[in-house]
Amino acid sequence: DVGDLNDLTDALDELDEELNNAMDEVADEIDESLSSTGDVFVSEDGGFQIDFFGTTPEVQSQMVDLGYGLGEVEMFMYMYEKSLTEFYMLAYADYPSAYFDYIDKAESLKDVAGGFFGSYGTPNYDEEEEIKIDGHPGRHYKAAIGSNYFVYRTYYVDNRLFQIAMLR
Repeated sequence: DVGDLNDLTDALDELDEELNNAMDEVADEIDESLSSTGDVFVSEDGGFQIDFFGTTPEVQSQMVDLGYGLGEVEMFMYMYEKSLTEFYMLAYADYPSAYFDYIDKAESLKDVAGGFFGSYGTPNYDEEEEIKIDGHPGRHYKAAIGSNYFVYRTYYVDNRLFQIAMLR
């Protein structure tokens, strides 16, 4: 009956609005939690500093196949689990110059993001845009996958690829 269909449509619209509001609230909370505590972790080898809320992150590494017969690079991951529902990561890897003979950096950044999100599922993007950080090309994303909300950035500084992720 048309009346039942209209009621169902209205109910779905209300649920969609509630979900969007909840996602906006989580995004705002993530943005607020990014304010600096003043205790900065410094990685001399990685050439970066980041605020992990005054803690020393867990460090792991893994080998990543580059394809094109170029072998592998080692990706270093610095991770901090603030709680069961809040996780932060910075990862980097140094790519050989020959790699950039085969790929375009802007397209590579999209592929890297696709690989990151693909390990969690299919994202529903709130934001996806090109960015520059100190003149270096990058990509910025805000996305939801299931009940998880991500803020993710990836960019190149010369031949070094950085990935920064916040998950809630």
